[in-house]
Amino acid sequence: MSRTDQRSSLLVVASAVLAYCMTPLFDFVFDDRKQVLGNLKLTHLGSIPGYFVHGGGYLVGDLSYYRPLFGTWLNLNYFLFGLHPSGWHVALLLLHALVAFLCFRVLLAVLDDRTAATIGALLFAVHPVHVESVAWVSGSTDPLAAAFLLLAFLFYVGAGKNRMYPILSWLAFAAALLCKETALLFPLIILAYSLLIGDETQRKLRPAVLRALPYFVVTGIYLAVRIQVLGSFSHTLTLLPAKVLLLTLPSVMVFYLRLLVVPAGLSPFYDTPYIRTASLTGFFLPLLELFAIGGMLVFWVLRQRKSGQVKASCQTAFFVWWIIILLVPALNLAALDMGEIAHDRYLYLPSIGFCALVAIGMKQAAEHLPVPATFRRVAVAAVAIILCAATIAQSAFWKDDLHLYRRGASIAPSNLNAQNNLANIYFENGDFEQGIATHQRILKVNPAFVDSYFNLGVAYYKLGDQAQAQSYLRQAISMRPSPESYFYLGLAQFKTGDVASAEKSLRTAAQAGRQQPDFHAALGVLYETEGKLPLALQELELALSLNPQNPSIQNEVAKIKRQLGPT
Repeated sequence: MSRTDQRSSLLVVASAVLAYCMTPLFDFVFDDRKQVLGNLKLTHLGSIPGYFVHGGGYLVGDLSYYRPLFGTWLNLNYFLFGLHPSGWHVALLLLHALVAFLCFRVLLAVLDDRTAATIGALLFAVHPVHVESVAWVSGSTDPLAAAFLLLAFLFYVGAGKNRMYPILSWLAFAAALLCKETALLFPLIILAYSLLIGDETQRKLRPAVLRALPYFVVTGIYLAVRIQVLGSFSHTLTLLPAKVLLLTLPSVMVFYLRLLVVPAGLSPFYDTPYIRTASLTGFFLPLLELFAIGGMLVFWVLRQRKSGQVKASCQTAFFVWWIIILLVPALNLAALDMGEIAHDRYLYLPSIGFCALVAIGMKQAAEHLPVPATFRRVAVAAVAIILCAATIAQSAFWKDDLHLYRRGASIAPSNLNAQNNLANIYFENGDFEQGIATHQRILKVNPAFVDSYFNLGVAYYKLGDQAQAQSYLRQAISMRPSPESYFYLGLAQFKTGDVASAEKSLRTAAQAGRQQPDFHAALGVLYETEGKLPLALQELELALSLNPQNPSIQNEVAKIKRQLGPT
């Protein structure tokens, strides 16, 4: 690497660190609760092999994901930092800096222009749309997959320099797939590169397909393993008619493109409704926007070719393809939770293509305009500073759950998930009045919002109003039976002295949530109260096997063993 390349790399990495310099002060937020704080699998490295052979892997009871290397990343972070969030955030910040460096190397390899590569990588390093992926510990799956995917691309491009590079490229691609399934379409990136950018002697379909073939083989092996482990390629979380899916896609795609261009008002939640009829604002205008953007890009490429910039036209077409291909997995709306159809983190990899296009455009504009070099540098620096400041400002909302959910509720007032999470944070902070009022507002908007019934039931249980608690929990169970609802219903029944009903509810919770130590512990304590000591010991020992470090369960087990005497 030349000295100039080293300086450019240092600038990009330093900018990435500066943009997210506040994140080491942040707490665990959002899904970190279940993926980190409530995940007993992270407490020992021996869990890692199981991630490769069990559905859900790093998440207890969740069969929707097959991301074993991401689970490994979480385990390693826990091994190094325990439950101290600053260490996790520093590791994620360094991971993003690494991806920014690799982004520079990829852009340099494709554009063959140091200035354009530096500009593109600099924009990527400080772009605010990455806040969700870099300021949130559980968002690290995208930077992790990106690091391996960019390595795979670089090894592919440099295949002629070392005979080991192709093998390393295939392995890096496999690792990216094991981090996140969004890497699935990477072989099409390789194919496009061979046809548009690669060796001129290889720019024919047959040689290009042959060079991409090993990546398709890796994809096939991955799919076979994934289907074997999960039972299917993916689990449908939201049943969407084909009509609704097709009508909704244009507005979602336009939403993502707007975020890339104007990354303001970022939030963990958005009001992005499903489009059920072909309305003017919901369907036709977004569709026209897509056609207009597509038309402008085609015009740009054709104009480049007409002016003799064939190489630049191929580079532009390649990065347009990069955006499209890497955005496609995010458009599988049926695999996303109801109403949660747009998130910033899905743009982490596609944004590399966008930043490259901006860099190409700025370079060509500078070539056609009589602007002094100093002015051009100042303009690039100004854009980078503005983006960096926007990133620092918008990352601040991820400092803790209260700030995060207030932000989500203000940006997306119609998103009931945002309101639900905010209400629960009110509960955690002891503000039951605000929390109950927020959940009641949710139920006025949507009387079928089951989470609010469950959360109100838990809140009234903690407040000591067991009659109200049981009423809301029974309503939640009638709409969506869950082990958690049965667990709290059993506790509320036990509080009121209805031991028989409590035993039935807690037994249902323990059977449905076999991996939850609290469920077995509560059932064990109830059996102990009833004098059923052998059953109590059985449940408590099971709870202890799931959570060996819990002193309360240890004491209960020892007490019952003393009562039972030697066996």
